[in-house]
Amino acid sequence: MFSYYHHPLKRILLLASRGLMTILKAIKFDHGNLFSPFEGPIRAKKAYDQLTQVYGKDSQIEIYGADIKEMYTFLPQEKILQAIRDLLSYTKRKSRRDSVVISRSSPKKCRLGKSYLDIPDLISISFKELYRIISFDIKNCYVKVDWLILSQILGIPIGSPNAPPCSMVICLMDERKFHNSISLYHPYYRFFRYFDDLRMMMVSKKSEKEDGRTKRRSKAIVKMIQELCYDENLSLIPEKFEDGKMKFLEGSFSFNNGFSSILMAKNYEFWLKKEAPRYF
Repeated sequence: MFSYYHHPLKRILLLASRGLMTILKAIKFDHGNLFSPFEGPIRAKKAYDQLTQVYGKDSQIEIYGADIKEMYTFLPQEKILQAIRDLLSYTKRKSRRDSVVISRSSPKKCRLGKSYLDIPDLISISFKELYRIISFDIKNCYVKVDWLILSQILGIPIGSPNAPPCSMVICLMDERKFHNSISLYHPYYRFFRYFDDLRMMMVSKKSEKEDGRTKRRSKAIVKMIQELCYDENLSLIPEKFEDGKMKFLEGSFSFNNGFSSILMAKNYEFWLKKEAPRYF
């Protein structure tokens, strides 16, 4: 694959990535996208508090998790671009802005609108220009295998600075349509997602049997998100959870006897085995 580190448009693609991420963070409608893994425990605790109010002490939290696959391999590029167009159109309509101000030095300085000050660090890019840059990036990704140069015609460009925000846009816009289509079920489920890691919580009645109405409803919600939420070219690979603990990255959330969360360092087990004896 052509290294993006040596890509002649590396700086431009990085600015476009910051612009797209700024637009994502400015979204006003409710969504489950997480911009940081540290938002996970906050979102899970909020979901637990809301769902346990449905049936009070008789509430039982049921959990579901899955990995969203094939975004980088089988998703048609036109569907990626359509999701980006939908996002830009929504943002322009709701914010009455058609440009984004991007900082060369810090993503925290980026915002919607235009830059009217002559500050070298800031650059103003219209939504139309931003779309052209990202579209060029998606349609011009090449892989070198020995003496062959192959063009990537499916999926998000692997390794591109635009890959992370593009994956968020695809999932977020599909989730919005799905969420709006099942409004009757809104009080009974909550979900959040960090890139391709999806986590969902449903509420049912403890006192009900396994074939009870609220238990069947939870199973129906899971089936709908598996079959109807995401593009047909994407697949959800369910994860197995034990003892009522929902794994999330390197940590877990527990919904037994209240809510608790544990987040660990990525190499925690290796550190515990090799390094901990130095200190304990």
